[in-house]
Amino acid sequence: MKKKIMIVTLCCLALGISACGTNEEKADPFSGEPITAAESPTGNQNQGEGTKNDQGQEEGTKNDQGQEGAKGDQGQEEGTKGDQGQDKGTEGNQGQAEGNVAGQKVQEFFANGVEAADLGRDYDADLQTSVDAIAASSASVTEELAAVEKIAEQFDKLAKAANTQYEINQTAQWFYVIWDKELNSLWGRISSQADAQTKEQLLSEQRNWVSMKEEVTLENIGSSEENGSMYPTQQYGFWEEITRNRVYVLANALAKIKGESFAMPERNAKYGTYVNNEGTGSVYDSLITRKSWEGEDEALIALYRTGVIEGTFVDQGNGKLAFTSYDGKVEGTILLRGWDGASFEVTAAGDDAIVNVGAKYEFNFAY
Repeated sequence: MKKKIMIVTLCCLALGISACGTNEEKADPFSGEPITAAESPTGNQNQGEGTKNDQGQEEGTKNDQGQEGAKGDQGQEEGTKGDQGQDKGTEGNQGQAEGNVAGQKVQEFFANGVEAADLGRDYDADLQTSVDAIAASSASVTEELAAVEKIAEQFDKLAKAANTQYEINQTAQWFYVIWDKELNSLWGRISSQADAQTKEQLLSEQRNWVSMKEEVTLENIGSSEENGSMYPTQQYGFWEEITRNRVYVLANALAKIKGESFAMPERNAKYGTYVNNEGTGSVYDSLITRKSWEGEDEALIALYRTGVIEGTFVDQGNGKLAFTSYDGKVEGTILLRGWDGASFEVTAAGDDAIVNVGAKYEFNFAY
């Protein structure tokens, strides 16, 4: 694959690198007011109905005959329903307090928010407020990420309503923006809560992630010149994927700092992007496994000062992929280790192949 050149504007993080690419410090990520629990009126309303119905029951007691007694029985029955409604309201409040915060926050945020026809609305400020509120009011990092996932899902309404390429490009950005804002929010708290050694380690890793983002994007989707009007959607889609992945890495780090348990999601066992950066902000070697435009499983292996090998692979399960180059000169085994990176080992090579049998390459940085 020939090397491509792309000029894109990338949003950076508050890591000594601001969201606009300057060296200014990022503002306090918790300026937004927390979203408070909206009390459900159902239980209290039914309790009031129950009180009225108790009066009906009392009237029924005074009038043992005919119609008044019937009213009393009816009041008693409705009073029971009121008590049941009160019980359900209590159970609902308990369930909300025990972990249904994610759904509540999303419902509150989108009460007048994402509408299928509102394709042109700018959701940036709304998303920032929501992310800040979720971070401030969530009981754990796990709960926080669940709420952000719910918000991201809501933008499916916009995506389904988009028809023209312009509309598709416009709506695609919000799937990325929500994760970019959450990433900056997490970093703000890591920066203030981590000890000096942990902070320095994570800061170095995060700066490397930002520095390599442009090249990794280019290697995955190509340039804007190659992709034309579809490029913004492809770019935002890829950024959404890698930024969401990075959010979980930082969330795991923050959970450890806070002494919380946190379960990392499983990475895809077939597709992904992995690099060898030698501990720097530059890509030395890269491994990309993906589905081609033709629907074929393909792998792109770029090796520093060696060359690029492209080919297909067969999934053998558990992250093990059997690779064969398009020219038939190289065969090997790709092993995807999830969040711990990947490797490629050459098992067969022709006389004029650019790699040798037995050579093994490591890609320890998972995008």
